[in-house]
Amino acid sequence: MSKQQNREEIVKWLRNMDSLKRWFCIIGVVLAFCALVNYFHAESGSPGLILQLLLAAGCMGYCLFLSYKITQIESDLHQHQ
Repeated sequence: MSKQQNREEIVKWLRNMDSLKRWFCIIGVVLAFCALVNYFHAESGSPGLILQLLLAAGCMGYCLFLSYKITQIESDLHQHQ
């Protein structure tokens, strides 16, 4: 496998990873919004609300982790040109 083919595969993988990051961010925001709405319409401390908050935090945390990894891989890719 040539260096150019390897670089193209990494760029394609980074685009897919960026798309995954975007979806996790959208899901995290939607879950946080749903938790906020449920907070005002449901009992406080309900298991559903707590689960939504945990899922929202997990999605946003994974989104931040993917952002860090994408930035790290892109900088490594640009250094090895």
